[in-house]
Amino acid sequence: RFKLLLAKEIVQRYHGEKIAEEELLWFKRTFSERQIPEDAPVISLGKPSANAFEILRKEGFKSITARKLAKELNTSTMPIYVYFKSINEVKFQLLKKAHQLLLEYQKKKWTEYPFMNTGVGYIMFAKEEKVLFRECFITRQEKSEFVEPITSNEIKKIMKQDDYLKEFSVDELEKILFRTWIFTFGFACLVNQGFIENPAKETIINILGESGAAIIEYEKQKKIITRENK
Repeated sequence: RFKLLLAKEIVQRYHGEKIAEEELLWFKRTFSERQIPEDAPVISLGKPSANAFEILRKEGFKSITARKLAKELNTSTMPIYVYFKSINEVKFQLLKKAHQLLLEYQKKKWTEYPFMNTGVGYIMFAKEEKVLFRECFITRQEKSEFVEPITSNEIKKIMKQDDYLKEFSVDELEKILFRTWIFTFGFACLVNQGFIENPAKETIINILGESGAAIIEYEKQKKIITRENK
């Protein structure tokens, strides 16, 4: 409090009481109450020219620092801490944005089968967004457990809408998702790390189609056997 009063006294001496009161009020609102100033510059994470997400895509989370962001945005670090409580909050927002981009890949119509599209999209994401995939799924980040279920729930919705899977219950769909995820994740890691080098989209579709069909057929046979034993 002493520092605030001293600062007010200095401003008042050189600029008058009215401006001193205004500056004191601005400081309290901005730093004590963490309100965004009306004249604050707009910093958009969506601008491709200079934004945190582009840094993440190229360099990973290690490069997401207040100093690095400030340099890219041509500003000081102060506005960043006005918008975000900490750099970890910035990273969390970027992690969510990365998963949103993944979902865009997974919802794209790669084939006529919606569920297969989620797998193809996942591997295409690993192939084309190597740094993002590595940071999200190999290294894994703090608070990933809050983001991953959102993506998983979207996949489950897609499965329920797929005519090819309509005969299965929710529990059976969960098992299919788990088994296909094991294969798809392994495939994606091999592609991402270069062990399977630059596979064509058609190759990815064929491999996933064969493995997925085997897993789904296994669940179908289990249903038949269960039904016959009743």
